[in-house]
Amino acid sequence: MNKIELKYPEVEKLNNLSALGVVIFVAIICLILGRISVAVPMIAIPIGLVILVLIFSKAEGIVLDIQNQKYQKFKQNIFGRKGDWKNLQSFTDVVVLNKKGNKIQQSLTGDNHMSGTFKEVYLMEPNHRRRLFICSSEDSKFIAQQVRELMDLGFNYLKYNPERISRR
Repeated sequence: MNKIELKYPEVEKLNNLSALGVVIFVAIICLILGRISVAVPMIAIPIGLVILVLIFSKAEGIVLDIQNQKYQKFKQNIFGRKGDWKNLQSFTDVVVLNKKGNKIQQSLTGDNHMSGTFKEVYLMEPNHRRRLFICSSEDSKFIAQQVRELMDLGFNYLKYNPERISRR
């Protein structure tokens, strides 16, 4: 296995919340305005379906191509995938950082706040100064699975230990 694609789970959760919002909105329009005219639900339902397709086609993530030593952070929608390929050669270690506090993610229905404790997975250079974000989650099993997949690709799992910068 020389290539791995990881999609960010937060985006999928937000897609589900956004879709639920669209379904509720279309249902309310159909109930309220459907009593006035039969044409309103006939227009609202196809528009709602198009919006749902746009929402569920949205994804974000990262592709690691070990064979060519490249990575691509991407954003994907119904029209295609966008993202530049960059060199992966300097990243050798997998590190999991425990985070506390709030994490804010944008969505079509507003901001989603994730608070409490969550973990983030990074690829790091040997000196642990530069890092490449892979994923974050509150689910420890998901994080462990991502770390195992990265270790299977040849990355070393280490504790976060940045080299100190000496100041003179």
